[in-house]
Amino acid sequence: MPTIKQWLEEGYKNTKSAATPAEFYTWTEHYDNWICVIRPLARLLSQFDRSNSLVLFRFIEVNKTLLWLYICILFGAYHPAIRELRYMLESMVQAYYVDTEHSDSDMKCKLEIIKEIDRERFAALMDRTSIPEKQEIRVLYSELSKYVHSTFKELISGTDDGIPFLVDRAALGFELETFKKSVEMTNRTLDAVYCIALARFPEVIEKIESRKLFLESLKEHHCNMTLRLVRRE
Repeated sequence: MPTIKQWLEEGYKNTKSAATPAEFYTWTEHYDNWICVIRPLARLLSQFDRSNSLVLFRFIEVNKTLLWLYICILFGAYHPAIRELRYMLESMVQAYYVDTEHSDSDMKCKLEIIKEIDRERFAALMDRTSIPEKQEIRVLYSELSKYVHSTFKELISGTDDGIPFLVDRAALGFELETFKKSVEMTNRTLDAVYCIALARFPEVIEKIESRKLFLESLKEHHCNMTLRLVRRE
């Protein structure tokens, strides 16, 4: 029986050999994009917002999450990664709602508000925000949610082989179709995250709208919501 180390090494080797370079470096590309947004964001925000913006807090958190997503997906832990993407999206929407509805409140007050809305359904919270691209974000959240609960979709994703695959899936390892789905979901979720952060702080847009490499990366990774916002379409 292979050791955990051998499983990890095999999964990494299979991922690197089967993925395109663009797919393999998806998460490092998004890290570069995150830096492109966070730098002007940190400079332009007031001292009050730097200390009390939930959107800023959640956006900073993306830095750490990207690392863990990269590790999970490179080694074949696709479903935990997709569940983390759902959490990322949900937390950004919640942060946007609290920030915009209570913009003058400090962090202590906002945390008390979070207590009150903890049980708010995602769709209901979305309806109460001014987030752009609402319908596209709702569709994304619905797709991510299929991997959170034990469902038929979650069980058979990535295969038509039925029960033999369920046995194989108990082990760590590379699976091409689910890897590609993880890449797709990463791109779509980070697109929503950038879009929400820039919608909350639109003053940042003029600082990044002329950055060619950033815009090319957004296009390459199908971040169409963010592109429309940056281009004011």
